Amino acid sequence: MCHGYNASRPSGFPQIDPVAHNPTVPCMTCHDPHAPEPPVIPGACRACHGQIASQKAVSHHATLPCFTCHEAPDEHKATPRLVRPGKPDTRDFCGGCHAEAAASPSHIPRIDMSTHGDGYLCWQCHYPHHPEAE
Repeated sequence: MCHGYNASRPSGFPQIDPVAHNPTVPCMTCHDPHAPEPPVIPGACRACHGQIASQKAVSHHATLPCFTCHEAPDEHKATPRLVRPGKPDTRDFCGGCHAEAAASPSHIPRIDMSTHGDGYLCWQCHYPHHPEAE
């Protein structure tokens, strides 16, 4: 009940579809509420981050593997709350594809990194998983 899908919850909050996710099996059969590590270590990011993966699948970044932008140590899969994945921590990371002088394909939106964003990290204003992100 607490982890059933609800669009108003933060995207990082663990959510499931209670009709599709083992509907006749009590949660405690596989999950220990005092140690919420996954019962089976997932092989792909989508296993836990399904909502984000679905958004990303229709975004401009759909063809990029998650690890292009995120560093997720193997320990994150076993203990996700203790070992957090990383996000780009410099503007130059996004500038590698989006700066005016970048060597990436011409259809990628370009910006002047020296004047755009007032020093904020790109993802603080632009959510790259959303289809509307440019």
